[in-house]
Amino acid sequence: MLLKCSKCGYEWNYKGRCFKATCPNCGKKVPTTSLAKKRKGVRRSTIAQDVEQAKAIIKQEGRISEPQLFLKLNVGINKFYWIKKILQQDPEIEVEDGTFSAKKKLSEVVERGG
Repeated sequence: MLLKCSKCGYEWNYKGRCFKATCPNCGKKVPTTSLAKKRKGVRRSTIAQDVEQAKAIIKQEGRISEPQLFLKLNVGINKFYWIKKILQQDPEIEVEDGTFSAKKKLSEVVERGG
C-alpha cells in the first residue's frame, strides 16, 4: 500500500497491518485508512455479554481455572479483570484459589446425597 506523509510529503510502500504507520522520513504517524476501515466492521462484545458467556462456560465445565477461562473467553486482560470482578459477586459462581466453579443448588445436593 502506498502511503504519503501529510507533514513532509514523503511517499513509501507500507506492508504492515497497523492502524497507523510511522513515516520513515520525519517520524509522523500516518493513518493506514484502508486497514482501519476493515477493522471498524468488527463488532466488539460488551462486558455483559462476556459475563454471560463466562457463566455458561463455568456451568458447562463445572470447575475451571482463571487462565483457562481467560483463554476460552478470548478477551483482553483489562476486560477479563472486570469480568472476574463481576463473577466474584455473582451468587451462582464460587471463586476459590483462582478457580471458578458453579455453586450446586440445594436440590442437586439432596439428589446426590452430598
